[in-house]
Amino acid sequence: MANVSIFKKAYTKFIDSKVIRRIIGSDIFLFISHPKSGRTWLKVVLSKYISLLYKQPENYLFISHYRNLNIPKLVFTHLRTHKDFTIEDVKPLKNQNIIFLVRDPRDVVVSYFYQRSKRKVSHPFSGKINEFIRSPKFGIEQIINYMNLLISAEKISKKFLLITYENMHKSFNTELKKIINFIKLPYNDKHAKMAIKHGDFKRMKEMERKNKYKSNALSVKNPNDKNAYKVRSGKIGDYVNHLSKTEIAFIDKKINDTLSDTFSYYKQNNASK
Repeated sequence: MANVSIFKKAYTKFIDSKVIRRIIGSDIFLFISHPKSGRTWLKVVLSKYISLLYKQPENYLFISHYRNLNIPKLVFTHLRTHKDFTIEDVKPLKNQNIIFLVRDPRDVVVSYFYQRSKRKVSHPFSGKINEFIRSPKFGIEQIINYMNLLISAEKISKKFLLITYENMHKSFNTELKKIINFIKLPYNDKHAKMAIKHGDFKRMKEMERKNKYKSNALSVKNPNDKNAYKVRSGKIGDYVNHLSKTEIAFIDKKINDTLSDTFSYYKQNNASK
């Protein structure tokens, strides 16, 4: 069993391969996602479900507060998300239990742009969105590389579950049940429905506006700017409202040419279906 100090570090946004190597144990589940793929939404819902199931005080999205319960350790991480993310960052995932959350890369890159340009982040981006999507460090190529490398972890993982943001929109109850069964928690339909209602987009955005989460990562710098919120849009296909036809064509070609066929539903011929 890994010690508590390691878990405390692992609950941060980014954990590197050295930390992964030290997280050992069959009761550990890694929730991995690129930034802006729906992780906060999932954490809010899952945290609420756990609080209801075990009659614990509500902690909104800090699932680490539940680590003293006799339940599996749930570690949320983006790993590293920059241009030099390589297969070496994936190798430590061998024999791990992985939940990989993905979202249409078009929506990810737009939402990521607003996070990097309008929120309090360590490496802000000062350019325009047409520059951002082409950025080797943040742009579409980096996002595709991340998705391709992480999906390859399925071959070396102990157990692997792929969850899409779009399916959570379509039927969160179905996806939540998959996750709960995967992480070996008892499933309670009543609690699941209550947790999903708790994670309603409008409610989450209002909680962020009022700083109910008590977290710097979930506090808005400019409440009057709708694109400055962590909980920003929550819509599928909203990228069309932020990118020009030329920019969309550029991204579509990158996705069609280089994204793994595992994500064929994000390729141009399928994305609009």
